[in-house]
Amino acid sequence: MRLRILALLSLTLLPKITLANDAQTAKQIVVEQRVEELEWRQKMLKAQTPQEKLSLLEIRPDNEAYGKRMVAAIASSLNQAWSMEYIIWLLRHHPTLSAKGTINLTKYIEQYHAGSPELGKFCLALVDAGNSDPQATASNHLVQKKIAFLESIVDSDKSKVVRGQASLALSGILGQLGDSSSINRRRLDLIRVSIIHAADTDIDGIPLADIAKEEIYKMTKLSKGVQAPMLVGKDSNGLPLKLSNFAGKVIVLVFWNSWEQAPDTIKFLNKLHQTYQRQPVQIVGVNRDQAATLRKFLQETPVAGVHFSDPEGQLSYQYRIQATPSCYLIDQQGYIQYSGQLGSFVDLTVSALLAPNPEKK
Repeated sequence: MRLRILALLSLTLLPKITLANDAQTAKQIVVEQRVEELEWRQKMLKAQTPQEKLSLLEIRPDNEAYGKRMVAAIASSLNQAWSMEYIIWLLRHHPTLSAKGTINLTKYIEQYHAGSPELGKFCLALVDAGNSDPQATASNHLVQKKIAFLESIVDSDKSKVVRGQASLALSGILGQLGDSSSINRRRLDLIRVSIIHAADTDIDGIPLADIAKEEIYKMTKLSKGVQAPMLVGKDSNGLPLKLSNFAGKVIVLVFWNSWEQAPDTIKFLNKLHQTYQRQPVQIVGVNRDQAATLRKFLQETPVAGVHFSDPEGQLSYQYRIQATPSCYLIDQQGYIQYSGQLGSFVDLTVSALLAPNPEKK
């Protein structure tokens, strides 16, 4: 009889024990990922040569593995209040979270966490979640689902702070649809709402007002059709270099370094130079290596174009570069016509900018 009672008690307590274990496991994953990431970043800062940095890139913390562990830890507890913190973590840190998985998490939020005080943070974490999924890139299905969800929050009777955070998130997602004047007008309206309602809040220690200002800067200074920031600096030999020196030419502005995808970047730039060497096209690099490292690298490896030395990232910051290699195309009048990755679209855009304009005849 006593054994039967103990068995019944254990069955009754099992769900609570499991939930506690799930929460503890999720917390441990967060701690492990954070410690490993900090240690890796410290090693990157201390690395002196491109070879050292390249070696470190090969042992970068595996956030995909951490993401999969988190999915396993919280999958059976997504309806529990404690899971909200880790759902947000998952959106921010799982690099290969699928579009379907992102949409499913949004459904759980709608069903179980609509009243959570962390709802606004979920909205902000949603902006880039699932975007690495090729299926998400191929269609706007994920973007449209995100927009519908965020619009429902913005138009709801949630707190002003939550609606403000959702407004900023919605602005970010609309930016993924393009930078037309109509989209940017709506984005600016949403950013104003976010500042009015939630300026005093912060996201991971960064004031929301500062995040909003960054979005306004990118819209007004770095969108297609606006005048490109004119960089002023020095090359690897310490000689003055200005982007305005190449006015009247199509400028292929590439942000790169010698340890991240350098062979592919160099191959692309050299091929582009061969294609357009007899036409008014100028390749300009902005390189994050130390000046001496860049100087030696360019002596040993032919790279088309001229190159700013930008070891402190001041020039890169003017273009708000988050990852390298990144590219901006600037037309003959100094206006931005493309921003994104290197690839065939860069070649096509350069060709289009060089084509005669019938309207000018």
